Amino acid sequence: LLIEDLHFLDTASEEFLQNLAASVRGHRALLIVNHRPYYADGWLLPLLDARIAVTALDTEQLTQLTRTRLGNDRSLSTLAQQIGSRAGGNPFFVEEAVQALADAGHLLGAPGHYTLVSPIVQWPIADTVHALLAARIDRLPANAKALLQTAAVIGEAFAVTTLATVAEADPQECVQQLRQLDAAGFLLSTTLLDADSAYDFRHPLMREVADGLQLESQRAQSHARLAAALEASNPGSGASAVRIAHHWQQAGEWAKAGQWNLAAARWAGTRDMRITIEQFQLALANLDRAPADAQSVHLRITARAGLIRMAQFTPVPLADVERAYAEGRAMAAESGDVAGAAELAISYGNELLHRSDAEGALRLHREAVQYCMQHGQAALVQRFRMAILLSHFSAGRPREGIALVDTADDGQWRHEVIGEDNFVSRGFHSLMLVWLGELPKAQQQLQTVLDYASREGRNASWMHAFMVDIAWFTGDYSEALHHGRQAMERAHENGGPYFHVIAGRALALALCLNEQFAEA
Repeated sequence: LLIEDLHFLDTASEEFLQNLAASVRGHRALLIVNHRPYYADGWLLPLLDARIAVTALDTEQLTQLTRTRLGNDRSLSTLAQQIGSRAGGNPFFVEEAVQALADAGHLLGAPGHYTLVSPIVQWPIADTVHALLAARIDRLPANAKALLQTAAVIGEAFAVTTLATVAEADPQECVQQLRQLDAAGFLLSTTLLDADSAYDFRHPLMREVADGLQLESQRAQSHARLAAALEASNPGSGASAVRIAHHWQQAGEWAKAGQWNLAAARWAGTRDMRITIEQFQLALANLDRAPADAQSVHLRITARAGLIRMAQFTPVPLADVERAYAEGRAMAAESGDVAGAAELAISYGNELLHRSDAEGALRLHREAVQYCMQHGQAALVQRFRMAILLSHFSAGRPREGIALVDTADDGQWRHEVIGEDNFVSRGFHSLMLVWLGELPKAQQQLQTVLDYASREGRNASWMHAFMVDIAWFTGDYSEALHHGRQAMERAHENGGPYFHVIAGRALALALCLNEQFAEA
């Protein structure tokens, strides 16, 4: 298994790779990874069996590579040495230099079988790969150049239909130009050459240079068209929300970017805490740059409330939490935003609980529920059932908490079919039922919630942890270790420190129940 370019990995991917590297030991598997010299790979060192430093090629090696690309015709006798000495250890420079000479009419033939047909009076090749690529792109016909630059906005891989939409061009005309760009070595077709085909840039640097050569206004317009196209094809707030938010941000449409950041945060909330906190932070930054109106101010409050809620799951500096709360309250008071004020109070109540102030959390949550019910915002209480239940359970008042959230819908939430809007609160309600002595009902409900979460790809680590608690109370330990290990595995996949701690406690308890005390 080969995994390339670790220097492009995000934190979640690094954690995945770390688990993968540990898991291949003892199996008939070979895992090979590579990265650029500047990448900080200290976390990988304990897992390596061998490390090979791949240095830059020397002039002799590059000259040989150039001969392979050029061919052995007598007319090329000194050209390979010239290119090899200018390549600076970079084989990609050799490939691009040969291609540039062919494009300029100095070489005739095919790779490996060229003939020098036009003397090189003035050396036409820039001394860096970046400059070389820029020169090649600048020599393209205007339409082809514009299409390549638009493709660079989309990403390293793109579909022809998407490109045609963003470029506002006819798909068949795009196909013809893309074939030419493929033949010229800029792109690589990954499917059949038709209107539904897809392409990759032949090298990440190729896309980077093409993107950098266009005017900022041109790039922003392409990002805006791409964001609008993605919105049209993904009207919900699913996995595409992160990408849509990014393109609106690059287009300078701060309000739209922030709105989609919030949608992305909500989508990721039960899937990956790292994405959730990142999207709340981006939402706050983007919305603060947007023109102030009633909607944008409400979204600014929502972003701050979300950032406060995330502080219990992932490290957020205390000063950032306090500043977000103070700013949000001032905005809500000035704008008269009832929903915003209630969401802030519930979110800050969670933060107080995180600081062990359960009584303070209960007070804020009770006030928030009362405020919501007085102003016709029962839906907000339903949305934040989990937060209210958690604070009351932690304070040792589970019945009080259940009764408080029941006021929003007369307790209907406890009897509805498990689904998107209630699986989190019903999962936590199952643990409350355990401590209230309703074990069979708790076990059945939690299993239903766990099945739903697993089927939908949600973060189920804490649900597996609760299954261990049920085993402890019922005395049936047969599945305890399975759920304890599943809790740890799921927490490593998409949870932060909060979920690692919950999973660690559950696994330790499961080991104790199975008399494996040393490991516990």
